[in-house]
Amino acid sequence: MTRVPFRWAWSRFVMAGFYGFVFLLVFGALFAQVEGGTELLVLQRLSCTVGSLLLAAIVVRCVRLGVFVNSEAVEVRNVLTTQRALWGDIVSIAPPAEYGTVRKAGLLITTADGREISATAMGRGIFEGPAGADEVVGYLQGLHRQYTTR
Repeated sequence: MTRVPFRWAWSRFVMAGFYGFVFLLVFGALFAQVEGGTELLVLQRLSCTVGSLLLAAIVVRCVRLGVFVNSEAVEVRNVLTTQRALWGDIVSIAPPAEYGTVRKAGLLITTADGREISATAMGRGIFEGPAGADEVVGYLQGLHRQYTTR
């Protein structure tokens, strides 16, 4: 898979930095002294370990956000999910919704079976202007025409 070329999305690094900071706080709590007995200490260590692992996974996923393509499919990596759509199944590729939208706020790919895939990395946010996402829409539409008219 090849990453779709686009302006480096600063928002994903801000998200990764935020979750990385929270990770350091939670991980540091593993080594903090607790008053109240060994039960509380075990509970603290267990919850901090689980929290640290989850936050580390989220940081990695934030950095790996993006849209990836090859001659057969488009793969969209979001923070929690990775979705894939074959070029032949794609009905439309649309720019992100206007500012203020929370759900499906990124570049929107609609498939023939009605599934909507939103690319978080291609959203309109305070760090990204609309021009970057519009360039990606044009690029993906060109690839869609190229791979479906063979």
